Formats: sequence, structure tokens, C-alpha cells
Amino acid sequence: MPTADDYGIKATMTSHRILDTIRSRDRPTLTEIARALDLSKPAVHKHLATLETLGYVMRRDEGYEIGLELVSFGVYARRRQRIYEVARSQVVELANTMREQVCLVVPGQGSEWNCLYMFTAVPADLDTPDQEGEIRPLHATAAGKVILANMDKDEVAEFLDHDSLSSETANTITERNELKSKLQAIRDQGVAYDRQEQSDDYRGVAAPVLDDDGRPLGAIEVLGPPPRMSGKRLEEDTVGLVVSGAKNVENKLSID
Repeated sequence: MPTADDYGIKATMTSHRILDTIRSRDRPTLTEIARALDLSKPAVHKHLATLETLGYVMRRDEGYEIGLELVSFGVYARRRQRIYEVARSQVVELANTMREQVCLVVPGQGSEWNCLYMFTAVPADLDTPDQEGEIRPLHATAAGKVILANMDKDEVAEFLDHDSLSSETANTITERNELKSKLQAIRDQGVAYDRQEQSDDYRGVAAPVLDDDGRPLGAIEVLGPPPRMSGKRLEEDTVGLVVSGAKNVENKLSID
């Protein structure tokens, strides 16, 4: 027989699924959320009413948005991460040097198959979508692939065995043997490329930030539009700068 704890865990997971659905859609209605989660409207409405009371969601024109109360949790959590405190100035400096978006990316904590864009720096005069706060599949980004490539063999094998490798664009690697071969090359080379694999709007290069035991703490990634991120600029100029930036962060973390 289910216990009170079982019901509590289920309720928490349902609330998380509701928040995740709202985050991934443009102001969904109650009906749309219920349909997406295959739940009854009354059940979803109860969760939404509680989340709204707490300030975690807001109603706007019959639809729902993520509430601003969650901002304080995100800001607090980020400030508590040593890699953020150490890497922030390096990311800003690299963005100003490259004149492109530069990102600090870390392994996802809610799912080991994703990575989180913890912090991004974009030059003020650059008209480009900001990736900060985005969650992406590990296999579909330069940062995600370089993190994955530096995990231990059992973790990589588990990742390759999980249900599916989503296709974000026509260029995303979705064949397991191809990805396995690519990960070995990334580990050997020390960098990974995003050749319009997470979005048709981006190409990128990423280098890992490793701890003293060689495990990935995160990655530094440079992203830009294909016309700018190509040829020598992509394959050589950006590589040297992003590797140097990631090594600087590693060294500071090691000293601390």
C-alpha cells in the first residue's frame, strides 16, 4: 500500500513536470498543460493554484509563465557554485576578445543526459540570442560533448545506452557508434565543435574545465553564427583562446 511519502514524492514530481512544461512552451493554458502531461485538468489546476500562491508560476492572458520567485533560487544556487565565481571574469574577457557569445556550461543536475548554460557573456552591441539558463542535450552541443567525452567509461557507456539521442537539427549526431567515435576524438584533441548541431544559427567550440582527477566540472564554449564561425577562425583562432580560458579557470580552481 502506498505511504504518505509515496504520495508526496509523486506530487513533487508532478509539480516539477508542470514547471518544466511551462518553461518549454509559450504561455501554455491549463488545457495545454494537462494534455501535455496526460493528467486531468482538475489535478493540474490544484498544482497550479499552489504554485501560483508560492510565486513559482504566474497567470497571463489565460496562460501560465514561470514566476519571478524562482529567480531568487536560481541566483542563490549559481552564486554558491565555485566554478561560477572563478570563471565569470574569464568568460566576460573572452567574449570581449572574441566579439562572440561565450558560455560557462556545467553538467545538468536534474538529468545526467543534459547540460546547463550557467552563465553567458555577450558583447553589448552583438545581436544574438542569449543562451543563459538553457538546458541542452549533452550530445548536441560542443560544451556537452566535451563534458561527456571526459566522463569515465562507465558513465559514457550508460549515456550511449539511454533511450534516445534527440535530433535537434539535421546535423545532430544521433547514431551511437558515430557519437562514441567522436567522443574519443574529442578526448584526444581536448576540444569539441558544434557544427550547427544544437541550432542552425550557431557554430561553436568548447574546451573542458577539469578537476585535479581529470573529471569534468564544466566547459567554456564560444558560440557564433556560421558566417563568422568558419574556416581558420573556427578551427584555429577560437580553439587557442577557448582552451587557454578553460585552463586559466582550471588553474584558479586548483589553487583554491
